[in-house]
Amino acid sequence: MELINVSAKPHAQRGFALVFTLIILVVMVLAAQAMMLMMRGGVTTAGNVAFRQAAVRVADVAGEDGYQWVNTKTTASATDLNTTDATTKPGYYATHNEVVTACSSTAAFAPQSYDFTNPACAMAHTVGGAAFDGSNAELVSNYALYYVVHRMAGAAGACPGAGCTGPTVTSTCPPGSSQDPSSPAYCKVGVTSTKVYYRITVKVVGPRHNSRYVQTFVY
Repeated sequence: MELINVSAKPHAQRGFALVFTLIILVVMVLAAQAMMLMMRGGVTTAGNVAFRQAAVRVADVAGEDGYQWVNTKTTASATDLNTTDATTKPGYYATHNEVVTACSSTAAFAPQSYDFTNPACAMAHTVGGAAFDGSNAELVSNYALYYVVHRMAGAAGACPGAGCTGPTVTSTCPPGSSQDPSSPAYCKVGVTSTKVYYRITVKVVGPRHNSRYVQTFVY
C-alpha cells in the first residue's frame, strides 16, 4: 500500500506568523495612542470646566466690591449717583446702556467690547480697596477682577422721574427697637420706599486665557 503525505510543506507557512504578529502589534499601538488622546482630551476638558467654574465663583468678590461702592456713594449723597462723571466716578453710569466712547467699540454697553482694564473706564478689586491704576488689580485665586456699575434707569436725574427700575421695600424693625419717635432706637414699621437696581458687570481674567463675564443686580 502506498502512503500519501498530505501535511503542508514546511516552506508554505514560512514567515506568516511574523507578519501576523506585526499587524497585531501595529493595531495595539494605534489603539493605545487613540486611548491616550481621548484621555488627554478628557482631562483638558475637565480642567477648562474647573477654571470656568472657579471664575464664576471668584466673581462674587468683585460683586461685593461693587455693592459696597454703591452703598458708600448713596450713604454719602442721595444725588451723587444720579449722573455720570467719568472723572470722579470712572466705571459708573447713571443709565443702563451708557458707555464712554473711549472705553467701547460699540455705542451701547456690551461686555465683550468694553475696555475693563483701563482705569478711566472700570474699577477693579485691589489690595485694601486702593484706587485702580490699571496695573494693581489683586489676583483672587489667580484671577483678576474688573467691574463696571450701571444704574437701571432710562435717563440721568433723580428717580422715579429718570425711569428707574427697582423693588418696593417695606421696612421692618430689628429686635430692641422703640416705637417712641424721641428714642434713639426709634423705628417705624411699615414704611414703604422704592429702591433702585444697580447692575454690576464683572470681567474675570484668569489662567489659560480664561475670561468670563458675570452680572449681579443689587439695590
